[in-house]
Amino acid sequence: PETGDALNTQKTEFTVFPNPASDHLVVSHSVFGNGITNVRITDYQGRMVWSYDVEEGASHRLNVQLLSSSGFATGMYFVTVQNNEILETKKVMVVK
Repeated sequence: PETGDALNTQKTEFTVFPNPASDHLVVSHSVFGNGITNVRITDYQGRMVWSYDVEEGASHRLNVQLLSSSGFATGMYFVTVQNNEILETKKVMVVK
């Protein structure tokens, strides 16, 4: 997969807010590509703390997830959107 902004023919619209987050986190994405799209959050040590899959064909719609960040420790997290053709990651800080 390609990373960052070099996405050839694929398009992703991907936002994470607020940043920094304290009690909630919104992950909003619309990915145009093939296959199942996975959205995951990992901590700074690479441990997955949250993940979900968007079924193939549904990835052309806007998908919004409101998450409680109350169970997340203070620190840096990485939100990644990935399918067969794209890979994009954004950083978000959680503060208590």
